[in-house]
Amino acid sequence: MQSILNMGEQLSDEWVPPVMGVEELTRLTAVEPGYPTYMKEQIIRWVVDTSTLPNGAFMPSVPQELSLRMKRLIPADLGPFTSFLWKAADDLLTNLIDAMLYFRLGRSYRTADKLASILDSSRSEWQVQPIGGRSRITQRIPTGVQISYEDVVNKTALAGSLLAEAFEATYGMAPNPNHAYDLSVKAVETLACHAFIPNNTTRATLGAVIAHLQQKTVSLPLIEKNASHGETITKMMRLLWEGGQRHGDGNYQHVSLAGAKTAQALAFSLVAMIHEGLISTF
Repeated sequence: MQSILNMGEQLSDEWVPPVMGVEELTRLTAVEPGYPTYMKEQIIRWVVDTSTLPNGAFMPSVPQELSLRMKRLIPADLGPFTSFLWKAADDLLTNLIDAMLYFRLGRSYRTADKLASILDSSRSEWQVQPIGGRSRITQRIPTGVQISYEDVVNKTALAGSLLAEAFEATYGMAPNPNHAYDLSVKAVETLACHAFIPNNTTRATLGAVIAHLQQKTVSLPLIEKNASHGETITKMMRLLWEGGQRHGDGNYQHVSLAGAKTAQALAFSLVAMIHEGLISTF
């Protein structure tokens, strides 16, 4: 069996077993879809422990509240409730733990970190993230991307709030690609209109910003060789502005989830550059 210890330098933040082939390592470090038995057992244990008082008494109020919130019959006794959890499809279990976090059922507000640890350690496709002051289940994105994203969101006031809302509409439990696309465009418009066309109060749109920049010399703090700085920025903006089909009311429609994620990436980059004052015009 091939040892992969020579990969330790590039995987310094990862546990690397001393005897493991490359294919096995790839499987070990890959994002895990669904809930394999080894993961589901610990998630169910978290649900049950969170629904149990410190003195060991089970709280039937938790499944009863879940029944009302999720509009389905969920057994209120411990044994049947546990069996229900084992039989639950992956989507149902995901919605259930998200509901427990959102409505702060049982002791979930105190044990959210434990659930986060289970999902992180098993490399689940899901993660626990704070959204709007509550812990929520969202699709996993790389840690470095998450940190950079949160940094930009926290620094950019209204644009950051729009990006955060767009993120939830893209990666949250109930994706809404059309709304996410709208919010991504508005996040860029919020900063770009103020930065480049502050006196345009009648037509403050991203389209107007693009038209304005096309009449200017645009510069980035990079060496310009084969790619025009102005063309690069306006093309990024135009891709975002025209990359989705707009309805008569100006809102986007028929946007795919992949399209919403692409719009998020474009908006994130543009908001970061505009906020940092990296796009100069003259």
